[in-house]
Amino acid sequence: HKAQLQQARGGGGHLRPHGDVDPVPGVINAASDCLSSAVYQLYRHLYRAAGANEAYFSLDPAACTMGIAGADMKLSEAKYARALRGQAAQKAEFPSLSSQALADAYPGRCQGLTQVLSAADARLSGLTEDPL
Repeated sequence: HKAQLQQARGGGGHLRPHGDVDPVPGVINAASDCLSSAVYQLYRHLYRAAGANEAYFSLDPAACTMGIAGADMKLSEAKYARALRGQAAQKAEFPSLSSQALADAYPGRCQGLTQVLSAADARLSGLTEDPL
């Protein structure tokens, strides 16, 4: 078990939900980086609006407002897509993404994911029709 934890912390792979090791840490790391930058940026907005002292953070407030988190998100997304393309080129087996397969793999969580994806899809589709 200790070896799996070391691998999950960057020692050769990352744990999947059922404990087996994922040979594609680049995909997981890039996805994590993208999402964590989004959460960070939103938190910084909240922190600033609440009047808290931004000296708490190492990232300069000016750099934060200039979009460094957004730039990191785009770079992480590019790394994620590149890692996925690499896996596809190597004929890697991807898991089924059907609703049933997700519900079986993540009981009780699939509905939340479906709601997030559906809401984002509708919102983004609306932006392509009327951006204002």
